This record gives sequence, C-alpha cells and structure tokens, in this order.
Amino acid sequence: MKAFFVILHDGLFRQFDNTLRRLAQEGHEITLSIGKAQKSVRTDAALKACINDLDSLTFYPEIIKRQDRWRRLLAYSRGIVSYHFATQPAHPWSAIENKKRFYRSFPKRWRKRIMRLPLLESVLQTGGLLWLMKQFEKISPPDKTILHLLETEQPHVLIAAPFIYLRSLEIEYVKAAQALGIPTAAVVTSWDHLTTKDTFQLMPDMILVWNKWLYDDAIKLHHVPEDRLFITGAPVYDSWFGLTPSQDREAFCAMLGLDPARPYLAYLCSSTTISADEHLFVQEMLDAMAQDPAMRDLQVVIRPHPLNTIIWKDFEAPGTVVYPKQGSLPEVDDARQGYFDTLAHSIGAFGINTTGFLDAAVAGKPCVTLLTERYEETQIKRGHFHYLLEGEFIQVARSFEDLITIFKDLLAGLDRKGTQRHQFLQDFLRPHGLDQEASAIFSQAVTLLAQGQTPTQIREKMPWLKN
Repeated sequence: MKAFFVILHDGLFRQFDNTLRRLAQEGHEITLSIGKAQKSVRTDAALKACINDLDSLTFYPEIIKRQDRWRRLLAYSRGIVSYHFATQPAHPWSAIENKKRFYRSFPKRWRKRIMRLPLLESVLQTGGLLWLMKQFEKISPPDKTILHLLETEQPHVLIAAPFIYLRSLEIEYVKAAQALGIPTAAVVTSWDHLTTKDTFQLMPDMILVWNKWLYDDAIKLHHVPEDRLFITGAPVYDSWFGLTPSQDREAFCAMLGLDPARPYLAYLCSSTTISADEHLFVQEMLDAMAQDPAMRDLQVVIRPHPLNTIIWKDFEAPGTVVYPKQGSLPEVDDARQGYFDTLAHSIGAFGINTTGFLDAAVAGKPCVTLLTERYEETQIKRGHFHYLLEGEFIQVARSFEDLITIFKDLLAGLDRKGTQRHQFLQDFLRPHGLDQEASAIFSQAVTLLAQGQTPTQIREKMPWLKN
C-alpha cells in the first residue's frame, strides 16, 4: 500500500510519528506533505528523526496552496459554514467567544460590518444559506496542481490532518483525492479539536477518532454520519506506555536542585489560549501554601508550556523549580523521558486545563485541578474540559483551601481516584484494551480503507475491537 499523508504543520507531526513508523514497519510506502509551524519553539525534531529513519518515506516539505480564482470564493463560503457551526446552540463554547473567533473567517473589510449588523448575523446563520454554501463546495473543482501531484504519486489512500482548523490547507488535497477516486481519511488529531477548532467542510470516507467521547461529539456537533467514524485510540501515546524512570529520584532531584528528602508536586502549565497569565496564578497558589505549616516541605516543579515560556523567564520562589526553563515538546525519546521522569518522581500533577493530565494518567499519578472564576472561560466553558470531569479521575478543588486539603492527602500517600484514573486511561487513550497499540489499529484501518472497505466493513473485519 502507498499512503499519502498531508499534515498542516510540523508542530502536529508528533501525533503521527508512531503511526508512520508502524506503516513503514509493515512494509507500506509513505508520502508526506507537511507545512512549517510558525512558532518560536522547535517543533520538527520528531519529523527530522522520522525522515532520517524511514527509507520508505517520500517527503514534500511544503503544502500546496490553492492559487486559482476559486480560492477566495471558497474562503468566503467556508467562512460562512464555519460561522454557522460556531454559533449553533449546541456548541460547547460561549456564543460571544465563538463569534469573535470565527469573524476571522471573513475578509477584514467585512468583519466590522458583520459585528455591527445583527440582521446580517441572522442571515449568516440561516439553514438555507448553509445548504447553499455546501452545494457550492460540492460543485467547486479541485486544485489542478494538487490533482497533478496525486496523479503522479498514485497513492492508495490519502490521510489528512487536522482537517478542521480554520482555513485548513489539507481540504484541497481531500477534494482532489475524491475527484480521482482515492479513498480519503481525516484524523481528529487531538482530544480538544472537535470542540475548539472548525468543522468538516468536506466529508472524507473515514474519520478517525481516539475514543467514544470524540465519536459522540463528531456526531452531535459536526453531524458526521456514524458510518464514517472509526475509533483507534490515541497513537501518540503508544510511546508513553511502558516507559519507566531513567534515573532514581535522588539523582533526578539533584539535577533540578531540589531536596531529594522532600516531596514535590508537578505543576503542568497550559497554553496561552487557556491561561496566558499562569505565573500570577502559580504565585497565588504558592502564597496560599506558605500559610499552612503542613505545606512547607512540599516543593513544586513547574513545567512550562513550550509556547508560553516567556512568563517563566525570571520567575523565582522558594522550593520551586521551573524545568525545563525553555520549555520542551515531548516528541522524541530524550524529551519524552525527561517529562516522564518529572511526573514519575512527583506526588501528583496539578494544572488548569492541560493535556498534561493525560500524560500524568499514563504515568500513574494523581491529577488535581482548581475550578476558578478566573479561568471559567477556559475550563467549564470548553467542551473538552468536560471529558476530564466526566472521566471522574481528577480531584477537583473549588478554592485554595480545598486545594491545600487535597495536597495534604497526596503528601499522606492517599490516591483517592486511582481506580477511576485506570478506567479513564483505558476508555480515553486505549479503548480497545491497554495492551492494544493504537498505531497498529490505525494502520490496519487505513490499509483496509485503501482496499475499498468502509468503516463499517472494517469493524466487521476486526471483530476484536471493542467499539
């Protein structure tokens, strides 16, 4: 089989590293087209390692951008579809926040007019206009340059990700593949994408999701036909299962400048879209801890989000270490191991709303959060945060006093959510069984898709799956 992957930017590649390696291991050819993330932090370490390791990989370092006269018309029509999606009553964000975010779908000269004209807003949200825009998508032709590329490559299947970002370039590849009769798959790349990104402008033959939560939201929010969906688990976490600490606790604490005789809490930071001023919140937490004598032995290791490190540049507090100071994506073995060691030697992990809770669950560590009005918009009003609450594996505080009580339990060795965390780990990351690698399921699914099988038929050929 020859699989063509098109991924928006290299910052997302680590989500596919295990999958591409699995496909190559099984003897398949891979073509990869990927853009460059415009970020200050390095995001291509996993990509470079994969290119170096896989002889069966053909790499195109740029995604083709549509340049014909249809480009602008499609940007407008897709913007209207996006706006309609963002303002539907069922959307798990606040309507005001969604409107502001999705105004970016429209040309700058339109934005203020839309904001000032409630009648125009109403027109943009009508079902008739939505239907018309979807018909326009259907009649619009594929990009000729992409068509030529796919005709030259002749893949058996095309896989696009993340596919539901605003103005995703991968849409044009799916459109071209569909015109050529090539089976297509879209991958819901991360656990928060269905509730924080755009929607499906085109409907691929198969949509791959991690678990039942995402499966249900794809149907409920995005109106994806159930017979297009397939649950794989989370391939990105295959590298995490089976990890053990690379050094003992005393050596690790010495490396960070911590007292090995004292316990520490791992504070897992969030992105700027969740808590851009997180250093101020952490200082408040540390001040609250300092008021309680039982907390004076508890040290804190702050792990910065790699895209929000500047706030920690000059941060200092007694018994507190920022590590790694410059931030790090856990995308290759050394970086992943360093992060795992940080979790493994801690008494537990604390955060606002972070993927780090999933990482800590794999490491077998208690997870704690504080529900606060300060971050209401990025906790309770974010749909993906409710996955965590519904999983019931996180200990939830509603005040600093509650938080201190939970920390005391952790210091005493009490893990009140251990059973629920183990269940959530399976339900969310490996729903087909903790011993089933998600990348192997992914590989088998796209291989069968390339042979012309539908998601329903693929499930019938893989009866051991639990979905």
